[in-house]
Amino acid sequence: MAVLLLCGSKIEIDHLGRGMQIQGLRVKAWARIGTLIAILRRLLDERLRWKIEYPAMDILEDDVVQSLRKLVQS
Repeated sequence: MAVLLLCGSKIEIDHLGRGMQIQGLRVKAWARIGTLIAILRRLLDERLRWKIEYPAMDILEDDVVQSLRKLVQS
């Protein structure tokens, strides 16, 4: 599920507390979880842009990347 949330299409958040929808799949979660996932996706995109611009850069030790790896492994 974590991979889908991080790599799927746009997350549609229902702020009335009914969850969120991603790629037609409805996920029951608080709106704040969807907001946090959206922020994590932006941060990951930023790190990937850094890696593309500077291929020698090691982003594996970055706090955001470490947190995302733990999330995906759980």
